[in-house]
Amino acid sequence: MNQAKEFNQFWYSDMGTDDTACVYGSDWPWWMNTNEYRTSQLFDSEDACCTEHSCDIAPIVQDFESGLQDTESWVHGGTPTHAMDWHITSHKSVSGTHSLRSGDLNGHVGKSSDVTISVKSYQEGVLEFKYYSDVHALFEHFELQVDGIVAPLTVDAPSGGEWIDFNMAIPKGQHDISFHVIGAATAQTFPRSVNTTHFGTGVFYIDDFRFTRS
Repeated sequence: MNQAKEFNQFWYSDMGTDDTACVYGSDWPWWMNTNEYRTSQLFDSEDACCTEHSCDIAPIVQDFESGLQDTESWVHGGTPTHAMDWHITSHKSVSGTHSLRSGDLNGHVGKSSDVTISVKSYQEGVLEFKYYSDVHALFEHFELQVDGIVAPLTVDAPSGGEWIDFNMAIPKGQHDISFHVIGAATAQTFPRSVNTTHFGTGVFYIDDFRFTRS
């Protein structure tokens, strides 16, 4: 016998909140367990409930001012070339004094710095963040990926001292949003230090990261 049914516990729409959400328990209103409403109101899984009731996105808003707490949901690595973790820095920022910065790949030819955050939505969401590029195609480039597929954001040049806004729609479902700084396959015959204004320092910054409903 299904355990949820045995103990009279189900996933159901919590109508006592301002936002649409599905909760698990036995405090559902009595009318939900009538013949007329049972199949549309009481569910054995959160996914089934939210598919019926269009649960709101649990928003993710991070400005990286809370230190390590802001990176608990981020997973480093995940690629065979990963060499350097991303980390919070006070070197550059948009709001506040901190941002998320890629690892330094100088001296790591053919390696990468990769980090991923998972998001889940029962309706279309919006991904937004600001970025500051200090990479150059001769040494490395940046890629945004969604579920392992390169998204419409690749950067291979410094951003000229400016933070740039980016946003894109994310379809409903579970998705992995990942940031990658990928080093060139071969070393250059000259150091980038000859002109860091042109060639950058080799790192990429993210700030004011948001995933919200559209």
